Amino acid sequence: MLDSKLFVSRLNDPVPDLYERLWDGVEWIWVSHGRPGGTRMSGTPGAAMLDEKLFVVVQDGALWERHWRAGDQRWAWQEHGRPENRPIRHGPAAAMMDSKFFVVTDDGNLWERHWRPDLDRWAWESHGRPESKRIVAAPGAAMLNEKLFVVVEDGNLWERHWRQDRWAWQDHGRPEGKRLVTAPGAAMLNSKLFVVAESGELWERAWTGLAWAWENHGRPNNRNIVGAPGAEMMNEKLFVVTDDGSLWERHWRGDRWAWQDHGQPRDSGVTGQPGAAMMSSKLFVSGRNNHLFERVWDGTQWQWVDHGTAFHDDSAHVIGAPGREPKMEIAVLGDGFAEGDMNDYRALVNDRVVPAFRLDQLGANIDTIRVIRIDVVSPVSGVTERNYDERGTVDTSDDILVAQDFRFPVWERSPPASGRIAGSN
Repeated sequence: MLDSKLFVSRLNDPVPDLYERLWDGVEWIWVSHGRPGGTRMSGTPGAAMLDEKLFVVVQDGALWERHWRAGDQRWAWQEHGRPENRPIRHGPAAAMMDSKFFVVTDDGNLWERHWRPDLDRWAWESHGRPESKRIVAAPGAAMLNEKLFVVVEDGNLWERHWRQDRWAWQDHGRPEGKRLVTAPGAAMLNSKLFVVAESGELWERAWTGLAWAWENHGRPNNRNIVGAPGAEMMNEKLFVVTDDGSLWERHWRGDRWAWQDHGQPRDSGVTGQPGAAMMSSKLFVSGRNNHLFERVWDGTQWQWVDHGTAFHDDSAHVIGAPGREPKMEIAVLGDGFAEGDMNDYRALVNDRVVPAFRLDQLGANIDTIRVIRIDVVSPVSGVTERNYDERGTVDTSDDILVAQDFRFPVWERSPPASGRIAGSN
């Protein structure tokens, strides 16, 4: 949304919630949206509309909406239930006209959820399944607000389109007899889309002006593609993930298609479908280490940015309690503690910092002090020790990662003359 925010579902403990990653104009921050009705989500959020709403499916197969209530200046949940009480398995996806999108239920049927202005409410419409064949992946590649594509159990691609007065199915078959295994994605120019076959190849289905045709884009560096293609940009490039965890770009060079290897973020392969393309210069992927990674063009080269885990910063009063009475407030912040280190950080504060405030003159004035522990989650563990020369230039060749026992810097005075200081990675 707005080229400044995206949403992810965190499915693992301790916080299996919906999270927003937001650029506030200065830095990226995590915002927790919790979970609808206290129920865990079961897949990826989708069908963003009007830069103010999106949809998720929870473990019992029900659909929920997360939307911004401008009048109240807050986010709210709205339940959409299940179509004919069938659990939803794929989607939400293929949003159209900011008023409709599609899901697939556990029996393989396609359903539409759309806004009925005449009734002032949302409604379900069944689209069934083509030739009684179960749909096995999320619907995708919406075009012209009147068509979308699905893959069915025999590996064929089908189109669902509006024919002036009714919906109809069209069979697109499969390329060279190869079964398709991913959801359709990366729609371009309202005339082409991309899918992945069981052979690990990327295939394009395109309208030539006279007929639909298949084009084989092969496999990058002979590696199998896993997951649906995504993050379409400028109607000329898209991104895929291969079985070794690498991100690859497929782009048009004016006269031919070409592959570009984007490699892997440090210490982690890529998993899932590339998504959340912004400003034709950045996209986001999930890593095998459960971090969110950004791949961004800085004007000169592509770079990786580690956004860490979807775990928002927190705080707790470790001495004193919240209140308005005059007290000296002291904030304690850890540096270089990743999500997996937070228990160690909290124990360090409780075992070392809190006892220190109960000694000597501090202890005699403990009632006038309020100490707040700030849980700042770092993308990676540890801090880096760096050397600076007499001009203040960083000598990065001598960077070393300080052991975890020294990741809690408390400054009482200026750094020593040797120029060694600690800072976060």
